[in-house]
Amino acid sequence: MHIPLWLIIANVALIVVLIGRLWRSGESGDDMIAQQRLATLPPSSNTPANTPASTPAPSSTTTTSAPLDESALMARPDIADALAKRRHLAAIRLVRQATGLGLKDAKQIVDRYRH
Repeated sequence: MHIPLWLIIANVALIVVLIGRLWRSGESGDDMIAQQRLATLPPSSNTPANTPASTPAPSSTTTTSAPLDESALMARPDIADALAKRRHLAAIRLVRQATGLGLKDAKQIVDRYRH
């Protein structure tokens, strides 16, 4: 069976282009994380001067009051409904929106209340 040379060259070119795109997409991961962090910050702290000062304060306050707030947080109807329907990603998103916590902390809270 004979495979045309132009078909082989076209496949090699396609593979090279796809590998190039994958290589470039790996480099832009840090930019996406930085954009997400800026999007989740409160509007008053979007300025670069206020960002370092506002970042440590919420993390220290949420760690001290987290056990008391977790039960009230998980009792919210939207979060409880998402957990009842086994929509764990939606529950994590709702916890993050309600508290301003990071992905890891919100996931840990949701995992503690999974059924």
